[in-house]
Amino acid sequence: MSVQLVGNYLPIQRLCDGLASGVGAEITVIALNLHRVAGTGPFRDSVGKCVPDYYLSSKAIRTGETLVVDAPGRHRLCADCRVRDGCTETIAIATPIVRGSSIIGAIAVVGTTEHQRARLSNNVDGLRYMFKEVSTVVGAQLVVPAERSKHRAITFDHIIGDSPPMLEAKLTAARAAGSHANILLLGETGTGKELFARAIHAASDRSHGPFIAVNCGAIPEGLFESELFGYEEGAFTGARRGGKPGIIELARGGTLFLDEVGDLPLQVQGKLLRALEQKEVLRIGAKAPVHADFRLITATHKDLQELVDRGLFRSDLFYRINVVPIRIPPLRERAEDIPLLIQHFMMRHSWERRTPLSLTDEALRALMTYPWPGNVRELENLVEYFVVMAKGSRIGLKDLPSIYLRRGSTSKLQGGVIPLKELERMAVEQALELYGRSGEGKRAAARALGIDVSTLYRKIKRYSIRLS
Repeated sequence: MSVQLVGNYLPIQRLCDGLASGVGAEITVIALNLHRVAGTGPFRDSVGKCVPDYYLSSKAIRTGETLVVDAPGRHRLCADCRVRDGCTETIAIATPIVRGSSIIGAIAVVGTTEHQRARLSNNVDGLRYMFKEVSTVVGAQLVVPAERSKHRAITFDHIIGDSPPMLEAKLTAARAAGSHANILLLGETGTGKELFARAIHAASDRSHGPFIAVNCGAIPEGLFESELFGYEEGAFTGARRGGKPGIIELARGGTLFLDEVGDLPLQVQGKLLRALEQKEVLRIGAKAPVHADFRLITATHKDLQELVDRGLFRSDLFYRINVVPIRIPPLRERAEDIPLLIQHFMMRHSWERRTPLSLTDEALRALMTYPWPGNVRELENLVEYFVVMAKGSRIGLKDLPSIYLRRGSTSKLQGGVIPLKELERMAVEQALELYGRSGEGKRAAARALGIDVSTLYRKIKRYSIRLS
């Protein structure tokens, strides 16, 4: 399967393309877990796959030394190579990538002609120096500190998925990014709505400005107004000295992303509408408004039209934010993307493992028929579980938590549609299965589900989920 390079490894691929042109030979990079993260020429087709431990790059990681093979098939380092009799390479030079005092991967240059062999073998010292300089750049991309990873620019290339519904969503979002229209992202929890919002921001003419993300469901009702619009000094008891700018002010010149916008209290909705229409906000206790030019992207998993009909959401605000609605498909509607996502998450979470992980065909089929009530977030949690708990390098059916094997209960549901209550029950059970039923396990499960612990307990009681 040909794999598109995604996420943090795109800069490495671009670097390899430039190096290959400069040295006149092919370049490849593998991570510590032996996944190929970039490559030129014939290596490009195997990006994302594991390389065997008898490859020269693998040996460079193990030995920590620069290795040179100028007689492939006959060299002592080729003694255990299973393809040495049919090897088409004429020279290979591999060196470890070091970050700090740790080896985190390897980079190699490979020639396939006698001209390349002569040219490269006469310049080994120069290549060593070049690799040392390049390793600094490549190493920074292979291991990204958590804080930097959290805040790096997200583009549409980071959104994994080639299925028709996902391509349609990305195409619509890319078109909308070039406009100034307000965008409403519609999708279930865990489908990647914030990822889309960040990609839209990065592709817009406001990409130089701030991206401010707010989860409306996480703000206590009494704090909405002060958080969104800010306040002046002395506006109320406990107000900060000097006042405080609101979130909308902080988004000036950039993009404001309001996730779970359906949770906005009615009294705040009116002030948000005014901010959108007038491009200004009035802090609590202020006499004059402050200019606030921002682009608004909202998201929800709720039916906003139903909330409008029930009087819980202002119709004028709904029409204002619903200029370009984009539906992000749930994972069960794009099962063909699951292998790509698993591969991506394994590369993200298991780079420090010296034993690469892979799934058996049976395990992969089971995961592709599972309905994924928690969507991509649930899949990533499962892959992280594999990385932590796997005893070997192959994940089989016996290694899957039991909930992923219960396909019969969902295959006969009415009309092929899974009721929301059933999806919610399955999500809670799956989270408890992954994280455990202890106090700490429940807290971790609640975090993974995006709810607080008290809400988790209510759902456990509602669905009569056993805790023993």
